[in-house]
Amino acid sequence: MGMCRKGIDMNENFGAVAHVESYGVTVSIYGTLRMPFVKAMDLADWIDHRLGRTEVMVETLGISPYRDENNEPYYTLRTAAKTILEYFPRGNGKAFLDVIHRKLKYLNVRDGREYMNHVDDDKVFSMNQFAGTVWNRFSIGHNKLYRWMVNHGYIYKTPENKYMPYQRYIDYGWFIVNPLKDDRSYTEITSLGSLVLMESLERHN
Repeated sequence: MGMCRKGIDMNENFGAVAHVESYGVTVSIYGTLRMPFVKAMDLADWIDHRLGRTEVMVETLGISPYRDENNEPYYTLRTAAKTILEYFPRGNGKAFLDVIHRKLKYLNVRDGREYMNHVDDDKVFSMNQFAGTVWNRFSIGHNKLYRWMVNHGYIYKTPENKYMPYQRYIDYGWFIVNPLKDDRSYTEITSLGSLVLMESLERHN
């Protein structure tokens, strides 16, 4: 059997289980349809080539890959998603992923399985709810969390002392800014944005 990490079994040959066409790219999915993986080498090819080779991709992600018996590095599609969102050419990462998720969800539903890897982008949380989750996991308070998000370039502070997400992260589907009357607004974070920031906190805290 191939290597197993964190309770996820790697098939003996870890062969491709699906191919999806998205944005002119043939995406090969490995592992199982229920828990899809992508090759680190493929991930490096999909994103902005400033990051380039597989070895650079592995180092950039900062997360140990899963490896088959030939020592080929793989990432779950969920782990790879944040890098695709940030570096896919011309800001099309979310649309690129949406096509893949729709195809994999269809294949799983067709075969009577739940698609574990699918992120429900419709689920949103208030920033206070997200801050509570961060406190429970990292013991980081609300003010320190916002400073961390500013320092890592996810949000900025306006002249009116209001915190706002950068537009690119709104476009990625990580945050939703809801308008109110009198040019006011409030920000929510999606389940995808929460996943990305929690993983970033895990690496950098």
